Amino acid sequence: MTDFAAIDFETANGQRSSVCSVGVVVVRRYFGRRLPNHQLHTVAAACGCPMENHHHALADAEACARIALRLL
Repeated sequence: MTDFAAIDFETANGQRSSVCSVGVVVVRRYFGRRLPNHQLHTVAAACGCPMENHHHALADAEACARIALRLL
């Protein structure tokens, strides 16, 4: 999911039909990074997460997690 809307309804009392305010926030995510090489260490560096121990399973998994957190 790249785009979504967060919606909140406020009610004046306990009745669902007493809506007095609605808040809507639209989130659009743009991934405009141009990466000439889509290898993990290149993507990690472009996201500001340089790797020190590439091709080590735990280091690669941590890099993927940091990239995901950065992009999401």
